[in-house]
Amino acid sequence: MKLKIFCFDCADKNNEDISMDVFITDSLIYEIECPRGHKNQILIGNLMSVIIFEAGLLALSKGFLRESISDFYAALENFYSEAIYVLSKKLSDRINDSMYEQNLKKHLKLSERKLGAYNVLYFLFLNEQPEKFSDDLISLRNSVVHATHYPTCEETLKMAEAVYKYISCCTRQIMQIKEHDVAMSFFGLYHNEKLRKKVKENYIMHLGSSYYLLFSGTDRISIKDYLPHVSLRG
Repeated sequence: MKLKIFCFDCADKNNEDISMDVFITDSLIYEIECPRGHKNQILIGNLMSVIIFEAGLLALSKGFLRESISDFYAALENFYSEAIYVLSKKLSDRINDSMYEQNLKKHLKLSERKLGAYNVLYFLFLNEQPEKFSDDLISLRNSVVHATHYPTCEETLKMAEAVYKYISCCTRQIMQIKEHDVAMSFFGLYHNEKLRKKVKENYIMHLGSSYYLLFSGTDRISIKDYLPHVSLRG
C-alpha cells in the first residue's frame, strides 16, 4: 500500500503540487525528497485506525477480499487502542505517555484485554456499555485470518459497513464527553508532542476520505459510494 505525499516546500515557495508515492510503514513520520531537491518530514495527522481502514477500502476496491476483511477488523482494534489511550489520559492527569507505554499498552496486546479495557473506560465516562460488535462478523474475521475461508464481496462489504458504523457511533458518543476535552484529543492531540516537534509547523497531512467517513459523526454514507475516493494507492 502506498500513500501520496505532497512536497510542502514546492507548495509554499513555488505554488506547485508535486507529490511522491511512499510505502506505508508503522511510523507516522515520512521523510521525502522531491524532484526539486526539497527534503520534507511529513507527519500523517490521522489515527492509525483511519489509515488501516483506508487500506481495507483499497483492498476491497482491488478485489483482495481476505486482506480487506483483515484490515477492517484491525482498524476496529486500533480504534479500541486509540480510545483507551485518550480516555485513560483524561481519567487522570498523572498518566503521561511514558506511564502509558510501560504500564498499560504492553498489557493490551491481547484482543480480549483490549476490549475489556475499552468497555470499562467507556462505562466510566458515559455510564453505559458500548454497543457490542457482531459475533457473526468476529467469527467471519477468524475464519478468514485463521482458516482458509475466502469471503464473498457481500460478506466483505458487510464487515466494512459494520466497522464503519460501529466506530462512527462510538465516536459520536465519546465526543459528548465535552468537559474532558475528548474531542480535541481525538482530532488534534492524539499524537504526542515528541512527534510534532520532529516536523516543521503545519507540515502535517491528513487522509481526507476515511478520516471524514469514520469521525464525521454520521453512519449514513454508503461504503460502495466511498470506494472511488480512497486516498491510498496499490
